[in-house]
Amino acid sequence: MYIINSDFGQNQIQDAKGAKSTKQTELGVEKCRKLLLPIPPFKEQQAIVKRVQAKLALCDKLEAEITAAEQHTKNLSAAILQEVFDRQE
Repeated sequence: MYIINSDFGQNQIQDAKGAKSTKQTELGVEKCRKLLLPIPPFKEQQAIVKRVQAKLALCDKLEAEITAAEQHTKNLSAAILQEVFDRQE
């Protein structure tokens, strides 16, 4: 998606379509096969996967902390309200 939406990708698509006028052209399978897609070497791909997995694990941890903090806030609010009502009696 990022490559296709990039200037590099868009330029390739325009070149593959071959049309320089305003009429609509198709970008068929054969033309798509000719597009160049930069792919990093396998070792770099593995390093990227490891970094993404580490970031996702951090996201999971942060999400759990947020959930715990939200629950703690609810418990505190309930306790404060209970204390206020107990004092009024």
